[in-house]
Order: sequence, then structure tokens, then C-alpha cells
Amino acid sequence: MLPHNPFFVRNYGGKCLDFGGPPHVSGEPVFIYDCNGTAAQLVVPVEIDPNPTGRHQVLLHAGDKVIGVKGNALIQQALLELQEYNGSAGQLFELDGDSIILAADRQLVVEVQHARGTNLTPVWLGNRDLADAEFWDFTASDGANHRPTRGFLRISQVDTFDNNGELRARSAFLEAVRNAHPGTVIELDGNVAINLTDLGWLDIPAGVTIRGDRRGTRLGPEIRTSRASDFMFNIAGSEVRLTGLRLRGPSRSTNWTRSDRAIFAHSQDTTIIDHNDLSDWPVAAIEVTGDGIRDHREPRPDNVRIARNVIHHNRKAGYGYGVVTGGSGYASIEGNTLLENRHAIAGDGTETSGYRAWFNLVLHDAPDYGNGIQQDFDMHGTGDGGFGGIAGKYIEIARNTFLGADRENFWLRGTPTYLAEFHHNVLVGWQTGTLRIRNDGDPDKLIVRDNDLFASNPTDRFGVGDFDGDGTQDLFLATGAAWYYAPAGQAEWRYLNAQTDKLDTLLFGDFDADGRTDVFTQHDGSRWDASWGGASRWEAINGSGPLLGSAAIGDFDGDRRADVFYANGNEWFVSFGGTGFFTHYALAIHRVPDLRFGDLNGDRKTDVFGVVGDQWMAVYGGTHYWAPLRAKLTSSVTGLFVADFNGDERDDIARTRFGNTLQVSLGGTAGWTTLRSGLGALVAIGRFDGARGADVLFWAPGNVLNIASGGAGATQGHSRHDMR
Repeated sequence: MLPHNPFFVRNYGGKCLDFGGPPHVSGEPVFIYDCNGTAAQLVVPVEIDPNPTGRHQVLLHAGDKVIGVKGNALIQQALLELQEYNGSAGQLFELDGDSIILAADRQLVVEVQHARGTNLTPVWLGNRDLADAEFWDFTASDGANHRPTRGFLRISQVDTFDNNGELRARSAFLEAVRNAHPGTVIELDGNVAINLTDLGWLDIPAGVTIRGDRRGTRLGPEIRTSRASDFMFNIAGSEVRLTGLRLRGPSRSTNWTRSDRAIFAHSQDTTIIDHNDLSDWPVAAIEVTGDGIRDHREPRPDNVRIARNVIHHNRKAGYGYGVVTGGSGYASIEGNTLLENRHAIAGDGTETSGYRAWFNLVLHDAPDYGNGIQQDFDMHGTGDGGFGGIAGKYIEIARNTFLGADRENFWLRGTPTYLAEFHHNVLVGWQTGTLRIRNDGDPDKLIVRDNDLFASNPTDRFGVGDFDGDGTQDLFLATGAAWYYAPAGQAEWRYLNAQTDKLDTLLFGDFDADGRTDVFTQHDGSRWDASWGGASRWEAINGSGPLLGSAAIGDFDGDRRADVFYANGNEWFVSFGGTGFFTHYALAIHRVPDLRFGDLNGDRKTDVFGVVGDQWMAVYGGTHYWAPLRAKLTSSVTGLFVADFNGDERDDIARTRFGNTLQVSLGGTAGWTTLRSGLGALVAIGRFDGARGADVLFWAPGNVLNIASGGAGATQGHSRHDMR
């Protein structure tokens, strides 16, 4: 057995893999717990294949046991436990830098049960959805830069040049890719910038992962070119993954003369392209080909998965594809954010080509080529000029959100040999409800059903919370097709969950005290449901009679767990932790719309604020009676906001005046003070820049967000992309 190093394995929610202290007994569960640096959290990956060109499969040693699948049942939701080593398939894993993959079935990965964040939550096998609940960081316990297998290669930027005048990072990267073998994981540090101009395309060998650190507001390492040889990367085998990178092409011009593409993938090869930023590719950010092979299987296998990327500013006239399938190619395109592409998704119409597009968010702005903005999703026909004839085999467009009302959202330019389906999408349509779909083929081969049209934009209202647990608040968007969040309100919208509940039915709070904001609602008029971190399926936590519209969320006892407040017009009640019975809190006639909630005295408990007679008053957390703050400055709470603008840990009362001026009453006890004027339309208030005080986000020209730090700071650009 080769010597190996112990690691702490921390999930993206901030908890560590734990298996309890000794003595260890077979059958004991593996779970998550607060990271504490104890031996109960030391995991030792041990490669089973001494061949350095093997797949680097590992056993995960935990104390004197190994981690394995309970009962060796290699199925979803099979729990992990401690076991004696027995050589079974349920004890053998592969690592690609963030995923712990079951070697016997690479569609199964180790994830936190139901995406929960509470201590002692079990871990189990889940379907590989590329969501945060299945991502882990391996950190060497001695603080050194060890990696979990010999297949890991780390590349950092070195500001010196080799003999060819190129930065060493480029040379190291090229060498790593050309010598890679199955199980190789090439990790690029976040500061890496590699220029591949004038190089031929790079073949990415089978079984290789290339990954960056793009997460939260981190941009990720950049690989760029000002002139590619047709495309930058060719996927040259199965089980390739490209993740966490910025791949930037030569131009976002609409009249670029060259035909540069970023990634060339093949439908026959299992490929994952996820969590990347892909921009400035004149022809296509991603092209998927079937290499002319007519694959008549139905349904087509989703070998090529393009998931959770931001794909933008691919704009060349006549091309400009975010993702395009051709030559009988087929792809699954899920949960991407798409902006400023001529066609966000397209296909060339060849006989067995097609795509499945689910949960994608298509923003409003797109290039205009002089005759209007062209369609978002497209399928060519094989007839003259791309019109008429065959238009692929099968296209499914479902649960996407289209924010552009000034063009067709889908144009089917011929007749599929099987079918095209357009269903359960959300479209920002004309007020007349015109569906933005065009069909040039057989009407019986296009099924359109159950779509939801908005006369206004769902980005008119956002939620605020810390959905990734990094201590900075994020924006939350519920479109009716899916949920998305923007880390710190700065990064682009990212797919969060497949839920269809809209913002006006949702409340937000941390019910399990894991540092992430959970989403709360009531279904069927009685059942209280929570989505953990906004990322899990609904899970019932309690029940009552109808309460939406009469309820609020706060921490009224200071235990860091969200509570549910309810007012019926005569009395107030609180369910502590959202799981307890309603208990009496106060006798008061004020309903929730007549109240505001925050910590006005700095004791880390939620207080209730209202206008009572001639006074602004509060019921402090843990008390049951109104206490005066000051003579009222307003006659109602309409238009008032509660947030801590000066960072003194006491919330303030604020309002906007004349549409662009922010005024604040510090602690709710002082008179009005103007923090600043000249603001645009208010979007959200929260702690978005890491400073102590609450910030203000507001719209700026171009559908981007500006920020006023602490509500008073200089106006600055904040969002990196359009946000609507």
C-alpha cells in the first residue's frame, strides 16, 4: 500500500464528512458535522491501482474502517456507512476535484441527504445533478498542498517566461493535457490566465477533468485566445469534464471574419461541461456533433451534459450560437444562463439531431442585426436557406424562462422526424398574451402546452438571503419555471432549484441554523414546507391552518433558528424553529402588513416594529408588550425598510423619497437623516459587499445593478452581467 495523507472533506455548505470517534463499528453511519479538526473527520484516500496511468480509483479509509455503501446496494438514496474492507464495488470511488463518484456507476455520487445542513445529516448516493449538495473540498490535514490522488495536477500562474517566451502556466497546462490519462484532474488556480492564441486545438483525452475554482463571486481561471484553429478544445473521448473555467474567445463583434469555437463535443462521448463562463466565440461557445452517425434510439442518451454555465456574447452574424447541435448531434442543456447570443441554443436540422433544454434562463438583451433580434432557441430545416424539410428528430424545450418579449423565443424551421415539444416554459409576452413561437413545419409535429406568460418581468421582484452560506447575502429569483440566485447580487444568475413556487408565496429564514437561508411556504392550505438552502425538494416541517399573507419569519428567541410569526388581527403567535406548536406571543390587533421586523436593540433577537397611536413602537424579542421608540415619523409602515445601515448591530428604519433619495432613522429612535440621493430604482437591501452595514442595490442603465455600500457609499457598478 502506497503512503497516503489524511484529508478533511468539507462540503460546499461548510460542514465536514464525519464518522464519529473510536471505537469504530461496522454499520455506523457517515454524516456531516461542524468542521472541528478531530480524528473523526480524517479521511485517507488510498489508491488501489499502483499503476500511475490507472484511473486512480480509491478506497476512503475512516479510522480502521473504510467508507462504503450500506448493504452494497448501488442505487440512489443508499446510505454510506463504515465497513470492513471487502473489495466490493460499494467501497470503490473516483475523485474529480469536487465529486466523490461511485466507480461502478459514474451517475451516482456521494451527497448530503436532501441537501440539508444540520449536524448528523447522513450522506448517501445521489444522482449526479452537479448541485452543491454533491460537491466536496479535500483539504490536507497538515495544511500542506497534498492532493487526494496522484492523478491531480495543479497549475498556478508564474510570472516568469520559459525559453519560448511563454508564461510557464501555459507550458505546464499544455504538457498536462497532452500527457493526461483517465483519472487525471488538472486543477487551475484562480489566478491563472492562459493564452492559447494560434495553437491548434487541444484534444482532451478520455477520463480527464480540467477544473477551475469558479464559485460564488470568484471568476475562475481564464483560458483565452485571440485566434483559434476552428475550436479551442476537442473532446477526444468519454468521461471528460470541463468545470469552473472562463473560456474567452477572440471577439463579440457581429461581423468577425473567423470561425472560432470554444468546445467541440461528440454525442457518442459522455461529457460534462458545467459551471463555466463561455463568451466571445463568434461561431459557437459549444458545438455538439454526432459525427454524421444517425442515432435512431429513442430517447437519445444524454451523453453530453451542458449544465449551470453562463454563456454570453457569442454574436457573429449568421452564427453566434451559445450551444449548437449538428451532424446528428444531441445534447442535454440544463440550468444555464444565456445572454447576448444570436441564438442561445440551435440545431442544424440533420435527421437525428436535437436537444433537450430544461431550466435555462434566457435574459432580455441580444444582438440586433438590422432586421430585429433573432430567435432565442432555433432548429434549422434542411431545405433551402435552412427553411423547410427535416428539422431534426426530437427537441424538448421545458421549464425555461425567456425574458425577451421582442422576438420569437423558439422557431422550428422544418418538420422533426419525431417531435418537438415546448411545455411549461415561462415567457415575458405581450400584454395580449401572444406566444412567441414560430413553426414552419407540420403543425402536428410541434406540441405546445402549459406555458405561462407574463405581461411583466419576473425580475421586478427579488428575494434576499445567504443561499450558499458564505456570509454574504445573495439575490433570489423565482420565475415560475425554476429558482435562481445571484451570489452577492454580483455574479450572474445561477440555477438553484426546479421549484415553480413564485416569490409572493415564499418566505425566507435559516430554519436549521446551518448559515444558509432556507425557503418556506405553505402548500394545500396546511402543510409547512421548507427547501434547505433553497436547493432541496420541499420537505414538510409542520402544519397549521392557512397563514400565508399573515405570517413572517424571524428569530424571536435568539437561538439562530428561524421562527414563524403569525398575526390573526387579535393575537400574535410564534412557532419556534418552525417545528413547534404556535404559542401565544402578544395581544395586538396589528397584522403582518402593518408591521416590520428586525433587531432594533442589538440583542440578536427579532423585534416587531409598528405605528401605535402617535408613536413608533417595538415589541422586543422575548417580551410581549409595546415599548416606545419615538414620536412617529410616518403614520404607517408602508414604504419602510428595516436594516442595519451603519453596522452597529442595531437595525434602522429607512425609506426612499422622491424615488431616488434614501433616508434613515438610526435605531428607529432618531429623526430622518439622508444617506444619499441620486439612486436609481431600488432592487434590494442587504449585506452584499462584505462590509458591516447594509447596502442598497438599484438598477442602472443596461439592466445591470449598482451598489451604494452602507446605503451612503459612492455609487459603483456591482453586477458583472445583465440581470434581467
